[in-house]
Amino acid sequence: MGKELKKLQLFYKKHDEPILTAKQLIAEANIYDLNPDNANEAVGIVQLTRDGRLKMFGKFFDEEGEPKETMTKANIRLITEKFLHEIFPKAVPKLFLDSAIDLEYFYVFEYVQKDEQFNLPMPNSGICFYMFKNGSIMDMTYHMDGITVLYPKYILTGELAKKTFLDNLN
Repeated sequence: MGKELKKLQLFYKKHDEPILTAKQLIAEANIYDLNPDNANEAVGIVQLTRDGRLKMFGKFFDEEGEPKETMTKANIRLITEKFLHEIFPKAVPKLFLDSAIDLEYFYVFEYVQKDEQFNLPMPNSGICFYMFKNGSIMDMTYHMDGITVLYPKYILTGELAKKTFLDNLN
């Protein structure tokens, strides 16, 4: 957890915030609370995969502590891309930005993989970020493990599908 925590610190720490420590919350699920300088109150949560890779990272905010300042969507996207390069460098070549959604107080950036045969985006096959508009990561979830793509044996052309549909209208 130490190596991952040091990398996450780069994306968590703002100006005068203390160094984070991790306290195991649920051993079987590899879930840790993030605490500033061993304080009792958690400020975030981390979940690791069985082999110790980052699966989920989130920050807790109370209503008074919710970030107010804003950055441009393009600058926030740069933060997500820096996070990907720092934390998941081997995954970066497999991912592309599939969506960037503005939801008033935060953005959702979803990076997904494409299937090899049709080059179509595969939902829930990558890494998703929920980003406050000040550039803080609210939540990051990793979905790249255990993906299996099943391809059909026979594929209809658009023309044949249209003809079949029209033939069966009556």
